[in-house]
Amino acid sequence: MNARHRPSDAELVARHLDADGRLATMPVKADRRHLVLCHVAERIPTGIDLDEFAVNNLLRGLSDDVATLRRFLVEAKLLDRPMPGHYRRPDTLGSPPGSATGGL
Repeated sequence: MNARHRPSDAELVARHLDADGRLATMPVKADRRHLVLCHVAERIPTGIDLDEFAVNNLLRGLSDDVATLRRFLVEAKLLDRPMPGHYRRPDTLGSPPGSATGGL
């Protein structure tokens, strides 16, 4: 009997990257989107304030649409925007909203 394989978080993220490691697609499901956004947020250092230009430069390696990616990160609370044009990544990356079980 074959047990059904449950993909790891890394495998789920990899499904949305191209051969160069850039974002090819953004998941529609909120929990999977959060996983991909956590992967993106890991490129941003914690503990320092960054201006929009610096954040754009960090994100450009993953996508040409850095404005949308920045907005997704802020909406997912993976990037704080204390004032327009200024960003800071929280020290921890949380669970997706409404995901008590973490089931994907």
